[in-house]
Amino acid sequence: SAAEAEEAPDAAAEEAPPAPAPGSGVPGALQEGLLMLLNRKKKDWEAGYYALVPSLRDKSPHGHGDFAYMLHRADTEAEALRGEFQESINLASAQVQLMTGTVFSVKTSPEVSKSKTYCLSADAVADIRAWLTAMELVPGVTVGWTGTDGVTLAKEPE
Repeated sequence: SAAEAEEAPDAAAEEAPPAPAPGSGVPGALQEGLLMLLNRKKKDWEAGYYALVPSLRDKSPHGHGDFAYMLHRADTEAEALRGEFQESINLASAQVQLMTGTVFSVKTSPEVSKSKTYCLSADAVADIRAWLTAMELVPGVTVGWTGTDGVTLAKEPE
């Protein structure tokens, strides 16, 4: 009947909840999502949920309000949403560089601690573009859009 036909689309719509909007997850995140990190010791890629977050590092009432942009890593999105991060990378004066395809590097500044280079990969070029664009919003971070293969990633989708 016509009444049954009208009910069917509503039932299907209820089954699939809308995907959360980007940035609606980790509070204050400029960018967040799944990335793969190259573990140099194991020579293997490890998945993690990353969030680029401005944060107040010195929370004591008498502190200087030490403010930094951090790239936080959690094992899962659920842990990230709870603020349970396994690693935090201080992006002060960091150098971000497109490598090739969907791979980019983040080299921390010796001003922060011992300089270290992280090699990260996303699923798609659109994800890389979003991450590099977000990194450009961080004061003091330099972002290289031309890969080691000489190919420059367009800042806007073509």
